[in-house]
Amino acid sequence: MVRLKDIAKQTGLTVSTVSKALNRSKEISRETSEVVWEAAREMGYVPKKAANHVEKTIGVILPEINSQYYARLMDALNREIVKHGYVMITLLKSGYASKLEPYVEQMRKYAPDGMIICCDYSATENTFQKVLDCQIPSLLLNENLVTFPIDSICIEESKSVKLAVDYLLQLGHKKIGYLGDKLSDVRYQSFCNLMSEKKLEVDSRFVKRGDVRFEEGGYQLACELLKESELPTAIIASYDQVAVGAMKAFREKGIRIPQEVSIVGFDNIVLDEYCQVPLTSVTNPVEQMGVTAVKILLDALRNPGTHVVQNVSLQSRLVVRESTCEVDK
Repeated sequence: MVRLKDIAKQTGLTVSTVSKALNRSKEISRETSEVVWEAAREMGYVPKKAANHVEKTIGVILPEINSQYYARLMDALNREIVKHGYVMITLLKSGYASKLEPYVEQMRKYAPDGMIICCDYSATENTFQKVLDCQIPSLLLNENLVTFPIDSICIEESKSVKLAVDYLLQLGHKKIGYLGDKLSDVRYQSFCNLMSEKKLEVDSRFVKRGDVRFEEGGYQLACELLKESELPTAIIASYDQVAVGAMKAFREKGIRIPQEVSIVGFDNIVLDEYCQVPLTSVTNPVEQMGVTAVKILLDALRNPGTHVVQNVSLQSRLVVRESTCEVDK
């Protein structure tokens, strides 16, 4: 941990001058303050909270809130954090595909009491090591089990996709397609693996992946699929907003859902109930994630000497609506 005397040694100034500069004292010139703050940033100094700053804070890092799933997750976390007397500081990544490490470092500079980090596919062992190096009690929301000594909650994507695939197979579907943006390829890979395990072909004509996201991406991918000479009997969309866009494209071409094409999405967003054809979706337990994440993190904050690192796996469930039916034999 970088101390004031370390910065003083680096800058050739006294500890008193460094302290005053870091506290924005008017006694210190602007030029000297800039020298001190530049050295502090380079050395990784984390300022202590001001003595009169009594708010307790939990930092939350999210990939985005354009996705309704992450918007719901942020809301669930905030309600639980506030309920326990903390204030939530939120950082959103500038791009879904950008690396997490700079945001972990940025959040660290706010010196929160704890951190909840929603990891996307960009998270690596380097990310987890960066979190450990912060020495701030943290919890990861991850797609798979974390092997680092950090509290984590995961919902395994492969098990979520299996719910969708198994359900469609129970309905008699064998020609199952996939629509999704490439940033959701974790689900696509799980889909391919599961189909292979079932000894079923993944017909390349029925798989459409692209760079455009959300409803617009789903619409464009479905339009590409409609150019094929044959359609699958069922489609798995990488998430609900993709499914909603695809359903619009099918509706415009007179393709009946689910009589001609069944569709399953992921996330169980509010809109699913209100689609022209209510959407069948695999849902993650967002509310339970919020409650469990804050509970585990608070135990780490309040009982640092006895807290045991927890790696919790939560299960998805399938919500069946009207967008799926048995295959017409």
